[in-house]
Amino acid sequence: MKKWISVLLVIGVVSAFGQAWDIKAVDTTGNVGLFTSLAIDSDNNPHIAYLYVDSAFLKYAAWNGTDWDIEVVDDNGGLGGVGFFASLALGPLTDLPQIAYYDVANANLKWASLDGSGHWIVGTPDPSDNDVGQGCDIAVDQDDYAHICYYDATTNYLLYVRSSATGWVRDTVDSVGPLPIFGTDISGTSITLDSIGTPYIAYYAWDGDPLTGTGYLKYAYLVSGNWMIDTVEMVPGDNIGAWPDILINENAGSFPYISYFNATNGYFTYARWTGSAWAIDVIDQGLYGSQALGSTHASYYSEVNGDLKYAYSENYLGWHTEKVDTTGDVGKYTSIALSYQGDASFPHISYYDATNGDLKYVTKIIKDVLPITWWFQGHPPDFRQIHPDSIYTPMATVRNQSNTPATFNVEFKIFYSGFQDYSSTKTVGPLGVDEEAEITFNGWLNVPHHDSAWYDIRLYTLLAGDSVPDNDTIYDSVYCTSAAVKEKEIAPTTYELSVTGGAVMLALPVLTDGELYVLDIAGRRRLTLHEGMLAAGVHEFKLDESALPNGVYFIKFSSPAANLTRKTVLVR
Repeated sequence: MKKWISVLLVIGVVSAFGQAWDIKAVDTTGNVGLFTSLAIDSDNNPHIAYLYVDSAFLKYAAWNGTDWDIEVVDDNGGLGGVGFFASLALGPLTDLPQIAYYDVANANLKWASLDGSGHWIVGTPDPSDNDVGQGCDIAVDQDDYAHICYYDATTNYLLYVRSSATGWVRDTVDSVGPLPIFGTDISGTSITLDSIGTPYIAYYAWDGDPLTGTGYLKYAYLVSGNWMIDTVEMVPGDNIGAWPDILINENAGSFPYISYFNATNGYFTYARWTGSAWAIDVIDQGLYGSQALGSTHASYYSEVNGDLKYAYSENYLGWHTEKVDTTGDVGKYTSIALSYQGDASFPHISYYDATNGDLKYVTKIIKDVLPITWWFQGHPPDFRQIHPDSIYTPMATVRNQSNTPATFNVEFKIFYSGFQDYSSTKTVGPLGVDEEAEITFNGWLNVPHHDSAWYDIRLYTLLAGDSVPDNDTIYDSVYCTSAAVKEKEIAPTTYELSVTGGAVMLALPVLTDGELYVLDIAGRRRLTLHEGMLAAGVHEFKLDESALPNGVYFIKFSSPAANLTRKTVLVR
């Protein structure tokens, strides 16, 4: 999906803010990087579509885990003139890219799709003799069918086309003109889909004389074959609504969230439907923005200083903003997407470096390490009964859920009646991304003994600047006695969450009030498995796979005592 003013919504996942940015040049061959469009696959790898300006070719770059694979998608038989308004989306079934773009040479809307053998299939969704395709945007539904919105510059209409098993199906949405500008900086359209494939479109329209009239933002969605139309923001004489980007919050009644540019006052602006009216916020001075949904993330271009900037809001009561790249004139044609690493989400941004004519890419450096489990050496993992005057050696497993290698300390402590009885610290690392390490701590001699007594266990990971501090500690306890005890008297185990097939297992050491729910790759809640109190013990829940299309999902348990997230892939 094209996102020149990009905003992302994320629900139920910790969002990192204030971490370092890792900036890379993706393509430096000639003048490249206009109309960037970014998407993240299920392995958290970025894919970017963009325009190679020198030859006017459509290009595509994908991260393979160690380097960028770059190729020309369409060169129009060597004639060029293709790749304007590039918009990319990945198919949920295949993770393969589909791109909508404008062919200037033939005044056509074009579409390219990468097949499973690595070949690009290129087509013309709208064979009209009119000038069609400018300002286009694409979304792909759960069955990997493309939905595209775009302008007809001949008739000044907003059009919509979708692919199907039998071909392309076209529809007229609304009149939008006469628009004052058709060219490389056309104000554009944006499309998104809900979970059942209903299209929602934000778009720029014009009322009155091309030189003195009013530019404004509109919104359309399809109901039973009819387009419902609404005006989001319109001020007579002002120019509002350029470079819109729309997403739908299905957790709030499928309400739309739209970012856009107010050219009259130079503001990067945000509108969200509350159920009865449009709430409009000013984020910052800026344009060419892009968004991601839930807690909202936005990337945008600061025209004042020529910088790429990033903004984030948890509750829409205020926006945190920061500069990302300030080297030269950077940040035009920005696009943002989120990926998920353990319990954290982090932004990826593509953009154009106008000073050097390069395509650039940046992502947050996320720090997240956590303890997974602990046990006493030579004893089973659920061993929770110890004996006086004995030596026990604690062991633990920790994981690096950062998106970069990490070196950190791990601390194991034991308390009796609130007083520290034992402490041992070990250094781990560098530990690679998604790697785990097993730690052996110093031995603990249980003297002087306290018979028929509880000892409290604390296992900590200590990493400066950890993005998700809530998952850094395991709390547990062991029972000390010289006699045998019944199993029900043994201290409970730690908080654990696992997913095997369609079964979700949740282990709780104590009575806990929390929520267990399912998020899709866009951070939208798709299922709620449980809300409220759960007794100590192991609980099993079944995923209703019939309610979920194939794709990547995140199972999340959220409570005041623990926040756990596990990734699963549903393939039928």
